[in-house]
Amino acid sequence: MKALYNYSIMFLLVILSIQCSDEITSRDYPRLKTHKVTDISESGATFSAEIIYRGNFEIIKYGFVWSEDRIPIVGPSEEVEYLDNINSEKFSSRISSKLRKGVSYNVRPFIITDDYTVYGANVTFLSMGSEAP
Repeated sequence: MKALYNYSIMFLLVILSIQCSDEITSRDYPRLKTHKVTDISESGATFSAEIIYRGNFEIIKYGFVWSEDRIPIVGPSEEVEYLDNINSEKFSSRISSKLRKGVSYNVRPFIITDDYTVYGANVTFLSMGSEAP
């Protein structure tokens, strides 16, 4: 009886490990890493990110979105965007307007391909303000 129990547990572990590995390797889309916000001052802040997996996708738009909302998205959030196929793995942007003093913002990078819109993780920072628009 104990041997049957042990074999059942081992069988379940094998099945679970096969399913998990198939799920992870089948994700073929670009991925981003968000870096911390730096150079926070009264004149703005610097956002940085890194493309950690590009695949064979042509990036047609990339940049950063930020908002007081918990999850900023392209469209309704403030954004800075670039409209070319980035050749580098790392990118950053100095935001020198549209930040209010004392406000906590969420920021995250994004890339858009013909097939996907992909976001990096949110990073929260406390703004010291920015220059006039």
